[in-house]
Amino acid sequence: MMATRALAAAVAVAALTTVAAGATVPADTPAVATTSRTFFFGGGHGARCGGWLRCRSPYVCEHGTCKTQAPPVVAPRPPVVVQVHYLVGPGGFCTGPQFHCQTGYVCEHGTCKSQSPPGGTCGGATNAFCVAGTTCEGGVCKKTSPLGGTCGGVTNAFCVAGASCVGGVCVKESPLGGTCGGTTNAACVAGASCVSGVCVKESPLGGTCGGTTNAVCVAGASCVSGACVKESPLGGTCGGTTNAVCIGGASCVGGACVKESPLGGTCGGVTNAFCVGGASCVGGVCVKESPLGGTCGGTTNAVCVGGASCVGGVCVKESPLGGTCGGVTNAVCVGGTTCEGGACKKASPLGGTCGGVTNAFCTSGASCVGGVCVKQSPLGGTCGGTTNAVCAAGKTCEDGTCKKESAAGRECGGTTNASCASGSSCKDGVCQKESPLGGTCGGTTNAVCVSGTTCKDETCKKESAAGRECGGTTNAFCVAGTTCRHGKCRGDYY
Repeated sequence: MMATRALAAAVAVAALTTVAAGATVPADTPAVATTSRTFFFGGGHGARCGGWLRCRSPYVCEHGTCKTQAPPVVAPRPPVVVQVHYLVGPGGFCTGPQFHCQTGYVCEHGTCKSQSPPGGTCGGATNAFCVAGTTCEGGVCKKTSPLGGTCGGVTNAFCVAGASCVGGVCVKESPLGGTCGGTTNAACVAGASCVSGVCVKESPLGGTCGGTTNAVCVAGASCVSGACVKESPLGGTCGGTTNAVCIGGASCVGGACVKESPLGGTCGGVTNAFCVGGASCVGGVCVKESPLGGTCGGTTNAVCVGGASCVGGVCVKESPLGGTCGGVTNAVCVGGTTCEGGACKKASPLGGTCGGVTNAFCTSGASCVGGVCVKQSPLGGTCGGTTNAVCAAGKTCEDGTCKKESAAGRECGGTTNASCASGSSCKDGVCQKESPLGGTCGGTTNAVCVSGTTCKDETCKKESAAGRECGGTTNAFCVAGTTCRHGKCRGDYY
């Protein structure tokens, strides 16, 4: 033991001697012996180090020099955040990250709910929501079904928007007049029915139908001329408010269904038969109406109309006094009247009334003049008064005698039975007209001057006394013994 310590001391001394050549090692530097090397510790700040030399604590050897060791950089420790998590049961709120639904539940819209399969309950107090691909409809999880797809019942399927479940199939609603049925997957709206692929409504008896109404008649009724009517047999009621039409070739006449009967056939009564067009039922037989002038009677099966009577196989009517008759009128006058000039008239004797509203004609060669039957009287014949005679054409009744009118210059008076025309007078058997002052006269004029004037130089002039006007436009001539000078009648002495 003692020998070992002596050896160590000897080595230490030898080492110190060696080191001293390059550096001084403090005397208190301990030496550490190992099995193969000896290290010297104890170098302070600024001491050399490396190899066998070590720096003492707390210095470190850096680039052959003992240096003060920098304190270690300690990173700040992050704050400790403590999170509290809650397990929430069914129906509980799960709106934050610290809330978690219990096993078997899922957070749906902020509430812990259970998932429900197709056909399972959902919504409301169930706290259940439907699995993907299904929707909660009426408290049951259902899947959407396309147009034409199955729906309702055990399918747990509902139709897509715009479609409805009808008879287990998704169909769209079709309006009145729209297509329906078949591959259209369309069903008619409420109140309409699908008939031949079109949505139509039912129309009651008497209701409109057909055309653009998109309406069909109820059972037992048919659409005729746009109205729902029922069929009525022969003899049944029809028309009006009955809304019934006849069947079996029958027609509605007078509110009853009757059949057509030909010309000459039976009709009326219990036969329920009516006559064909243009024929009428007369006495139970179909006859045609014959107009005025038409044939009638016998095998013609024709009867006269409009108050006409069948006379000699021809339809004629009786015409009253004053009515038309004869010719194309096919009218005969009533008893006591005669057809005169196309009118029914009665005969009136000489002196009787005639013409106008009397509808009377004159007999025995008399003529109706001024509403009285008179006879014609010749030139020179009697006329007027109680004679009931009128003068012939061109004659005038004067003083009870028919006379002719004679123009100026013609004969008049005496046995001529001629009277002068207005404005002329009969003088010396000749008709002469009066000419006024200044008028023409004499010669071929057949004119005489009016009283107080004298015809001079074929002009009617008046006589003017001495001192009065004369000549020019005065139509005045001077009396004997005077002369017209300077427009005045003057004597020879002045």
